[in-house]
Amino acid sequence: MKGAGETAPIIIKKIKKGGHGHHGGSWKVAYADFVTAMMALFIVLWVLAQQDKAKEAVSLYFTEPNLTPEEIKLRLEHPALPSSKTKMKEPKKDEKYQSFKQEHKKLKELAAKIKARLEGLKWFKSMKGQLLIEVTDEGLRIEFLDAENAPFFDVGSPIPRSVTIQALSEMAVEIRKVPNPVAIEGHTDSRPFQSKNYGNWELSADRANAARRILEAGGVGHIAEVRGMADVKLRDPQHPYSDSNRRVTLIVRHTLDENGEPKGEDEKKPTKVDKPKESEVQEVKIKTSH
Repeated sequence: MKGAGETAPIIIKKIKKGGHGHHGGSWKVAYADFVTAMMALFIVLWVLAQQDKAKEAVSLYFTEPNLTPEEIKLRLEHPALPSSKTKMKEPKKDEKYQSFKQEHKKLKELAAKIKARLEGLKWFKSMKGQLLIEVTDEGLRIEFLDAENAPFFDVGSPIPRSVTIQALSEMAVEIRKVPNPVAIEGHTDSRPFQSKNYGNWELSADRANAARRILEAGGVGHIAEVRGMADVKLRDPQHPYSDSNRRVTLIVRHTLDENGEPKGEDEKKPTKVDKPKESEVQEVKIKTSH
């Protein structure tokens, strides 16, 4: 205890403030705004120094940002065209191209249906590599390729074998359901014939016509063209005697080209090869399988 007259000590408490502390990222935001403003200023100065065309292009970009560079160019070349605020219809070419794509899709579906039918044939697996089915810009292409000891026609003969008749009959069931024109081509290898009156031209045409008769018997009534190509379009030109050069090709054609324009009228007109003399070609009895 303190005695009387003693004063209590005075305690002064000094609070030290820590440095300035962390300022945060506010200065970064301010700096970014400054840089953006400077960049905008430079763009404005650059635009003012440009030609009128460039000024119009920049103006269009900022007033209608959805425009593509091609559309901006089109507006500058044709200022009378309506603005994008009035929605324009797609050009006819695009609409037709969509029609082409739709038809292309249908041909792919047709190819799948034909493959499914062929897979039901007992011999198909053993000869699968000889039946090529693909969809190209030309249309659906189906090729019957001969192989050693497994031809679709007897060598040097226009008479189709039973497997050929069965395959074409199955294809006809699906092809007759589409309106697309069908072309048929016959091809041979380069082996010459002994006869002067009958050669690769006649043989290729006769084989194409034999395929035509089978398809027509199966209900395909829109065959537009039958051609005998002899050996002018060899599949394997390095080996002109190769079995794969002997083939018959079916083409279920596109009715539109890639630009959406109708195919030429000349492709729609039948140009069938004249039927050979009855004495030269044996008629084929066709039985359509179901």
